[in-house]
Amino acid sequence: MEIANQMKQQLKVLDDLKKLQDEAEKEKLFGNATDEDRQHLKNYCADMIRACDTAIELERVLEEKKKAEDAKREAENKKAAAEKAKKTVSKPKPAEPDDDLSFLD
Repeated sequence: MEIANQMKQQLKVLDDLKKLQDEAEKEKLFGNATDEDRQHLKNYCADMIRACDTAIELERVLEEKKKAEDAKREAENKKAAAEKAKKTVSKPKPAEPDDDLSFLD
């Protein structure tokens, strides 16, 4: 989830940029920024929001898959360990006949 955290920080910055753009539009204060420059910034923000959202989603689905695979592997390992434990439980040895009959003498 490291990428998601970074993308969420980026989304906050992009939100601040959008607020800045909105305020400049409201006040009609643009300095030396041309219409083309302002449109470029607006498009950039929209593209980056989309990129951040996509990255967050990709990381989420990959993490889900990894967790599912890890859980499956752990379940298989537990099952294998249980089966091994069953097989290694010492079965009582059948009594061997006592061939030494010398006590009968």
